[in-house]
Amino acid sequence: MKVNRNFVPSKNSRYWVKVRQIARWLHSDGCTGVPDFYLDCCLEHDIHYRTRKTLGGTPVSRNWADTRLRRCIQNRSIFGLFS
Repeated sequence: MKVNRNFVPSKNSRYWVKVRQIARWLHSDGCTGVPDFYLDCCLEHDIHYRTRKTLGGTPVSRNWADTRLRRCIQNRSIFGLFS
């Protein structure tokens, strides 16, 4: 199954609540040196790295997780694709 790495849920969706819950369970610390307004993106990235799966259980690679993190940050940045 192909997973869309471009789709980023809205900032206040239930998805991010679930990300925060799972990240807390995994003792995730987010990203070092990255502003807090990208924290959810970093927590999601930690989940993908540690479990090698999406929240839905689909297997993913580290490359996929890295690309997903970049797209998430770009989506939340005022600079968009230039972030």
